[in-house]
Amino acid sequence: MYDDTALRRLLIELAASHPEHAALIRAFTPLALARGKLLDAYALSRKTKPLEGFPMFRFEELPVCSEKSGAIASAVLEAVAEGFPGAREQVEAVRDALKPGSVRRLCKASLAHEPEPLALFAEKNGLSPDVLDMVIAQTVKILMARTANSLPEAPFDPARKTCPYCGGKPELSIVHEKEGHRSLFCTDCGRHWRFQRTACPSCGCDKPDNLRLHFAESTPDERAVSCKNCRHYILEADIRKRDLALDGAAIVSLGMGYLDALMQEQGILPIGESV
Repeated sequence: MYDDTALRRLLIELAASHPEHAALIRAFTPLALARGKLLDAYALSRKTKPLEGFPMFRFEELPVCSEKSGAIASAVLEAVAEGFPGAREQVEAVRDALKPGSVRRLCKASLAHEPEPLALFAEKNGLSPDVLDMVIAQTVKILMARTANSLPEAPFDPARKTCPYCGGKPELSIVHEKEGHRSLFCTDCGRHWRFQRTACPSCGCDKPDNLRLHFAESTPDERAVSCKNCRHYILEADIRKRDLALDGAAIVSLGMGYLDALMQEQGILPIGESV
Protein backbone atom coordinates (compact mmCIF):
# COMPACT_ATOMS: atom_id res chain seq x y z
CA MET A 1 0.00 0.00 0.00
CA TYR A 2 1.28 3.47 -0.92
CA ASP A 3 2.60 5.43 2.08
CA ASP A 4 2.87 9.22 1.73
CA THR A 5 4.04 9.86 5.32
CA ALA A 6 7.55 10.94 4.29
CA LEU A 7 6.23 13.24 1.57
CA ARG A 8 3.74 14.86 3.95
CA ARG A 9 6.50 15.43 6.51
CA LEU A 10 8.78 16.98 3.89
CA LEU A 11 6.05 19.37 2.68
CA ILE A 12 5.36 20.50 6.25
CA GLU A 13 9.10 21.05 6.82
CA LEU A 14 9.38 23.03 3.58
CA ALA A 15 6.50 25.32 4.54
CA ALA A 16 8.03 25.89 7.99
CA SER A 17 11.53 26.63 6.66
CA HIS A 18 10.26 28.89 3.86
CA PRO A 19 7.46 31.00 5.38
CA GLU A 20 7.56 33.34 2.38
CA HIS A 21 6.47 30.42 0.18
CA ALA A 22 4.30 28.62 2.74
CA ALA A 23 1.01 29.53 1.04
CA LEU A 24 2.29 28.25 -2.32
CA ILE A 25 3.62 25.04 -0.77
CA ARG A 26 0.31 24.40 0.99
CA ALA A 27 -1.57 25.07 -2.26
CA PHE A 28 0.47 22.49 -4.17
CA THR A 29 0.53 19.92 -1.36
CA PRO A 30 -2.70 18.15 -2.45
CA LEU A 31 -1.36 17.91 -6.02
CA ALA A 32 1.99 16.51 -4.86
CA LEU A 33 0.22 13.90 -2.72
CA ALA A 34 -2.19 13.00 -5.52
CA ARG A 35 0.70 12.58 -7.98
CA GLY A 36 2.40 10.06 -5.70
CA LYS A 37 -0.79 8.05 -5.22
CA LEU A 38 -1.61 8.06 -8.94
CA LEU A 39 1.88 6.94 -9.97
CA ASP A 40 1.60 4.09 -7.48
CA ALA A 41 -1.94 3.13 -8.53
CA TYR A 42 -1.23 3.21 -12.28
CA ALA A 43 2.36 1.93 -12.23
CA LEU A 44 3.53 -0.08 -15.22
CA SER A 45 5.75 -3.15 -14.98
CA ARG A 46 9.42 -2.18 -14.94
CA LYS A 47 11.25 -3.17 -18.11
CA THR A 48 14.64 -4.74 -17.56
CA LYS A 49 15.94 -5.12 -21.11
CA PRO A 50 18.16 -2.18 -22.12
CA LEU A 51 16.62 -0.07 -24.86
CA GLU A 52 18.49 1.20 -27.88
CA GLY A 53 18.56 4.87 -28.73
CA PHE A 54 17.85 8.03 -26.77
CA PRO A 55 15.46 9.34 -25.76
CA MET A 56 13.82 6.03 -24.88
CA PHE A 57 10.37 7.33 -25.80
CA ARG A 58 9.05 10.42 -27.55
CA PHE A 59 6.18 12.71 -26.66
CA GLU A 60 4.15 11.79 -29.71
CA GLU A 61 4.57 8.06 -29.01
CA LEU A 62 3.16 8.19 -25.47
CA PRO A 63 0.08 5.96 -25.20
CA VAL A 64 -2.92 7.88 -23.82
CA CYS A 65 -5.85 5.70 -22.73
CA SER A 66 -9.18 7.53 -22.39
CA GLU A 67 -10.12 5.64 -19.23
CA LYS A 68 -6.82 6.11 -17.39
CA SER A 69 -6.24 9.70 -18.53
CA GLY A 70 -9.80 10.55 -17.51
CA ALA A 71 -9.32 9.01 -14.04
CA ILE A 72 -6.01 10.82 -13.58
CA ALA A 73 -7.53 14.14 -14.68
CA SER A 74 -10.39 13.63 -12.21
CA ALA A 75 -7.92 13.13 -9.33
CA VAL A 76 -5.92 16.16 -10.46
CA LEU A 77 -9.11 18.26 -10.45
CA GLU A 78 -9.84 17.15 -6.87
CA ALA A 79 -6.33 18.17 -5.81
CA VAL A 80 -6.50 21.55 -7.57
CA ALA A 81 -9.89 22.30 -5.98
CA GLU A 82 -8.48 21.47 -2.54
CA GLY A 83 -5.28 23.46 -2.99
CA PHE A 84 -6.89 26.48 -4.63
CA PRO A 85 -10.31 26.89 -2.96
CA GLY A 86 -10.73 30.34 -4.49
CA ALA A 87 -10.83 28.71 -7.93
CA ARG A 88 -13.24 25.93 -6.96
CA GLU A 89 -16.05 27.25 -9.17
CA GLN A 90 -13.73 27.37 -12.19
CA VAL A 91 -12.43 23.89 -11.37
CA GLU A 92 -15.97 22.50 -11.19
CA ALA A 93 -16.74 24.03 -14.59
CA VAL A 94 -13.72 22.24 -16.06
CA ARG A 95 -14.80 19.00 -14.39
CA ASP A 96 -18.30 19.26 -15.89
CA ALA A 97 -16.93 19.91 -19.38
CA LEU A 98 -14.24 17.22 -19.45
CA LYS A 99 -15.17 13.72 -20.56
CA PRO A 100 -12.66 10.84 -20.91
CA GLY A 101 -12.55 11.25 -24.68
CA SER A 102 -11.90 14.98 -24.50
CA VAL A 103 -9.22 14.47 -21.83
CA ARG A 104 -7.42 12.07 -24.15
CA ARG A 105 -7.70 14.47 -27.10
CA LEU A 106 -6.44 17.45 -25.09
CA CYS A 107 -3.59 15.41 -23.62
CA LYS A 108 -2.50 14.36 -27.11
CA ALA A 109 -2.60 18.02 -28.19
CA SER A 110 -0.49 19.02 -25.19
CA LEU A 111 2.04 16.29 -25.96
CA ALA A 112 2.25 17.57 -29.53
CA HIS A 113 2.79 21.13 -28.22
CA GLU A 114 -0.40 22.29 -29.93
CA PRO A 115 -2.10 24.91 -27.71
CA GLU A 116 -4.98 25.68 -30.09
CA PRO A 117 -7.24 22.68 -29.17
CA LEU A 118 -7.04 23.63 -25.49
CA ALA A 119 -7.80 27.29 -26.22
CA LEU A 120 -10.77 26.35 -28.43
CA PHE A 121 -12.11 23.88 -25.84
CA ALA A 122 -11.89 26.51 -23.09
CA GLU A 123 -13.60 29.14 -25.24
CA LYS A 124 -16.37 26.80 -26.42
CA ASN A 125 -17.20 25.68 -22.87
CA GLY A 126 -16.67 29.01 -21.11
CA LEU A 127 -13.76 27.70 -19.04
CA SER A 128 -10.79 29.36 -17.43
CA PRO A 129 -7.90 28.68 -19.86
CA ASP A 130 -5.41 28.74 -16.97
CA VAL A 131 -7.28 26.10 -14.95
CA LEU A 132 -7.80 23.87 -18.00
CA ASP A 133 -4.14 24.19 -19.01
CA MET A 134 -2.99 23.34 -15.49
CA VAL A 135 -5.19 20.25 -15.23
CA ILE A 136 -4.15 18.90 -18.63
CA ALA A 137 -0.47 19.73 -18.05
CA GLN A 138 -0.43 17.89 -14.71
CA THR A 139 -2.30 14.93 -16.21
CA VAL A 140 0.25 14.73 -19.03
CA LYS A 141 3.17 14.90 -16.58
CA ILE A 142 1.73 11.97 -14.63
CA LEU A 143 1.19 9.97 -17.82
CA MET A 144 4.77 10.69 -18.89
CA ALA A 145 6.15 9.82 -15.46
CA ARG A 146 4.18 6.56 -15.51
CA THR A 147 5.87 5.54 -18.75
CA ALA A 148 9.32 6.86 -17.79
CA ASN A 149 9.25 5.05 -14.45
CA SER A 150 8.76 1.74 -16.28
CA LEU A 151 11.95 2.15 -18.31
CA PRO A 152 15.30 0.59 -17.38
CA GLU A 153 18.04 2.75 -15.91
CA ALA A 154 19.80 4.76 -18.61
CA PRO A 155 23.55 4.15 -19.04
CA PHE A 156 25.66 6.82 -17.34
CA ASP A 157 26.68 9.58 -19.73
CA PRO A 158 28.26 12.45 -17.76
CA ALA A 159 27.68 14.94 -20.58
CA ARG A 160 24.00 14.21 -21.36
CA LYS A 161 22.14 17.53 -21.06
CA THR A 162 18.64 16.25 -21.96
CA CYS A 163 16.55 13.53 -20.36
CA PRO A 164 17.57 10.08 -21.67
CA TYR A 165 14.02 8.83 -21.07
CA CYS A 166 11.86 11.43 -22.85
CA GLY A 167 14.24 14.05 -24.23
CA GLY A 168 12.97 16.81 -21.92
CA LYS A 169 15.11 19.56 -20.46
CA PRO A 170 16.33 19.55 -16.84
CA GLU A 171 14.56 21.75 -14.29
CA LEU A 172 16.47 20.91 -11.11
CA SER A 173 19.93 19.74 -10.09
CA ILE A 174 20.41 17.60 -6.98
CA VAL A 175 23.74 16.94 -5.24
CA HIS A 176 23.57 13.66 -3.35
CA GLU A 177 25.51 10.82 -1.73
CA LYS A 178 28.69 11.44 0.25
CA GLU A 179 30.71 11.59 -2.98
CA GLY A 180 28.67 14.61 -4.10
CA HIS A 181 27.18 13.09 -7.24
CA ARG A 182 25.01 15.42 -9.30
CA SER A 183 21.72 14.35 -10.88
CA LEU A 184 19.36 16.35 -13.08
CA PHE A 185 15.57 16.07 -12.89
CA CYS A 186 13.46 16.24 -16.05
CA THR A 187 10.80 18.95 -16.23
CA ASP A 188 8.50 16.67 -18.26
CA CYS A 189 8.67 13.06 -17.02
CA GLY A 190 10.26 13.67 -13.63
CA ARG A 191 13.03 11.06 -13.87
CA HIS A 192 16.62 11.91 -13.03
CA TRP A 193 19.99 11.08 -14.54
CA ARG A 194 23.62 11.61 -13.52
CA PHE A 195 25.47 14.63 -14.88
CA GLN A 196 28.97 15.97 -14.40
CA ARG A 197 29.31 18.33 -11.44
CA THR A 198 31.45 21.00 -13.11
CA ALA A 199 29.57 21.50 -16.40
CA CYS A 200 26.63 23.69 -17.38
CA PRO A 201 23.53 21.58 -18.08
CA SER A 202 22.38 24.15 -20.64
CA CYS A 203 25.40 24.64 -22.93
CA GLY A 204 27.78 21.96 -21.62
CA CYS A 205 30.62 24.41 -20.94
CA ASP A 206 33.08 22.78 -18.53
CA LYS A 207 35.71 25.49 -18.13
CA PRO A 208 37.21 26.32 -14.73
CA ASP A 209 35.33 29.05 -12.81
CA ASN A 210 32.51 29.12 -15.37
CA LEU A 211 29.72 28.16 -12.96
CA ARG A 212 28.63 30.56 -10.21
CA LEU A 213 26.60 29.68 -7.11
CA HIS A 214 23.93 32.05 -5.78
CA PHE A 215 22.38 31.37 -2.37
CA ALA A 216 21.15 32.94 0.85
CA GLU A 217 23.53 32.66 3.80
CA SER A 218 20.84 30.94 5.85
CA THR A 219 20.23 28.22 3.23
CA PRO A 220 23.53 27.45 1.44
CA ASP A 221 22.29 23.98 0.44
CA GLU A 222 19.67 25.61 -1.81
CA ARG A 223 21.13 27.62 -4.64
CA ALA A 224 20.96 28.70 -8.23
CA VAL A 225 23.85 27.65 -10.47
CA SER A 226 24.46 30.10 -13.31
CA CYS A 227 26.70 29.80 -16.36
CA LYS A 228 28.91 32.71 -17.39
CA ASN A 229 29.14 31.28 -20.91
CA CYS A 230 25.44 31.04 -21.87
CA ARG A 231 23.77 33.15 -19.11
CA HIS A 232 21.34 30.40 -18.10
CA TYR A 233 20.78 28.91 -14.66
CA ILE A 234 19.34 25.87 -12.92
CA LEU A 235 18.12 25.52 -9.34
CA GLU A 236 20.17 23.10 -7.25
CA ALA A 237 19.67 21.47 -3.85
CA ASP A 238 22.33 19.62 -1.88
CA ILE A 239 20.46 16.90 0.02
CA ARG A 240 23.46 15.18 1.63
CA LYS A 241 22.52 16.51 5.08
CA ARG A 242 18.83 15.64 4.69
CA ASP A 243 16.98 12.40 5.33
CA LEU A 244 15.66 12.49 1.79
CA ALA A 245 15.63 9.89 -0.98
CA LEU A 246 16.83 11.04 -4.38
CA ASP A 247 13.62 9.94 -6.13
CA GLY A 248 11.53 12.33 -4.02
CA ALA A 249 13.97 15.22 -3.92
CA ALA A 250 12.39 17.32 -6.68
CA ILE A 251 9.69 18.53 -4.29
CA VAL A 252 12.24 20.80 -2.54
CA SER A 253 12.02 23.20 -5.50
CA LEU A 254 8.65 24.42 -4.15
CA GLY A 255 10.59 26.44 -1.58
CA MET A 256 13.18 27.86 -3.99
CA GLY A 257 11.16 30.47 -5.88
CA TYR A 258 13.19 33.30 -4.33
CA LEU A 259 16.20 32.07 -6.30
CA ASP A 260 14.24 32.24 -9.57
CA ALA A 261 13.41 35.87 -8.77
CA LEU A 262 17.05 36.64 -7.91
CA MET A 263 18.34 35.19 -11.18
CA GLN A 264 15.78 36.89 -13.37
CA GLU A 265 16.50 40.24 -11.70
CA GLN A 266 20.05 39.78 -12.99
CA GLY A 267 18.86 38.91 -16.50
CA ILE A 268 19.90 35.26 -16.19
CA LEU A 269 17.40 32.88 -17.79
CA PRO A 270 16.13 29.41 -16.87
CA ILE A 271 17.38 26.56 -19.05
CA GLY A 272 15.43 26.37 -22.30
CA GLU A 273 14.33 30.01 -22.35
CA SER A 274 15.70 32.67 -24.67
CA VAL A 275 15.45 36.44 -24.81
